[in-house]
Amino acid sequence: DLGITTKSDNQYLYVWINSLSKAEPKQNVSVTLYERGANRGNCRTDTDGFCQLPAISDKNSFDKSVLVAEEDSGDKSFLHFNETHIEGYS
Repeated sequence: DLGITTKSDNQYLYVWINSLSKAEPKQNVSVTLYERGANRGNCRTDTDGFCQLPAISDKNSFDKSVLVAEEDSGDKSFLHFNETHIEGYS
């Protein structure tokens, strides 16, 4: 039930998590960014379903990066950047 939306710039990866069933922001979701298998950072969403992480350090790593969102209840969602990144749009 976790939908993930991201936007990035040179410094940060901005993350929004929403409920897919209710289309409402999800608070207190743990979000982890893995780049080439290494943990790049963690954050927890606020009341707006938002948190931010360090940007992916190497734009050539998009195809080897994944974002994992997990609620305390165990509900998980994954965003594989190799399948979702559109070049020129961040």
